[in-house]
Amino acid sequence: MILAGGGVIKSEACDELHSFATEYEIPVITTMPGLGSFPETEDLALGMAGMHGTGAANMAITNCDALVGVGTRFDDRLTGGVDSFAPDADIIHVEIDPAEISKNIEADFPLIGDAERVLEQLDDTLTRPPEADAWREQCATWEEEYPLAYEMPDDEPLKPQYVVETFDEMADDDAIVTTGVGQHQMWAAQFWTYTHPRTWVSSNGLGTMGYGVPSAIGAKLGAPDTEVVCFDGDGSFLMTVQELSVAVRENLDITYVVLNNEAVGMVRQWQDGFYEGRRMASEYPWIPEFDKLAEAFGARGFRLEDPENVQETIEAAREYDGPAVIDAIIDPGENVYPMVPSGGDNGQFALSEAHLEML
Repeated sequence: MILAGGGVIKSEACDELHSFATEYEIPVITTMPGLGSFPETEDLALGMAGMHGTGAANMAITNCDALVGVGTRFDDRLTGGVDSFAPDADIIHVEIDPAEISKNIEADFPLIGDAERVLEQLDDTLTRPPEADAWREQCATWEEEYPLAYEMPDDEPLKPQYVVETFDEMADDDAIVTTGVGQHQMWAAQFWTYTHPRTWVSSNGLGTMGYGVPSAIGAKLGAPDTEVVCFDGDGSFLMTVQELSVAVRENLDITYVVLNNEAVGMVRQWQDGFYEGRRMASEYPWIPEFDKLAEAFGARGFRLEDPENVQETIEAAREYDGPAVIDAIIDPGENVYPMVPSGGDNGQFALSEAHLEML
């Protein structure tokens, strides 16, 4: 397995990663900061790993016999319990900072250096792909067994995953996605298809709520000819909504999508899953109407509740030449799965709340 982290993007090593992985037919998984480092449209791509990673990625980590970690610090949201992380694998850690070697996961083969250069050296050293046809077939089987999926019954509210997927289908291939922190961040990571580096802009392990609104402004100023969309939650959006005034002042063509479940959703999910449903300071039914708030700032506001209106609402927001805010009223009971409990075994992930209670 190759585990591609944010260091691959920082070192401009994405082309070398792609060349190395495809030449030697090695499946690739990414960390959350590594999204976009390897095109998720490739057959070898198994998606993001970790707490809310794909089932295929986490099964591959758990069962591989050699893991090449490139530019990753092996954060605990990725590893789960360190004792159960890639238990049968030789760990090859490519990292420019010696302090990260064996800090969290013991490296059997530390390779200190810039990711681009070390990948070139590995490419020069190897002579043929490993004999791993059965392994690649197994990884493909896991993809079929554990797809990212959700249900959309006619009698239930709008599903956030559907909003993200629909926007992804309509957006430019190189569109930049920014997020705040919470459930919306995970849905944006899971249900958007990342094919280019630097198209995922999030605070990742820092967990900075409120990051989405201003980072979208920065992304648009840095790449003015590129489409920018921010997926935010109602909790994160309220922390920096005042920065809409900057987006309006600079007439920045940004689409903000507030996945609004009237809650700090990830906190509520943890309270339900690990604290017997004892909810405290996680539900906020008195929040403002964000479409009207956007209009008050001088932006364009849209309210979205009906699944049948998702595509036309997104289209209208994208066509507006300036900052637009879609207040998407989503199912308040929808949770993020798969999920590995904190400190758990990546190979033991929950696909539902009932499954979570069994782990």
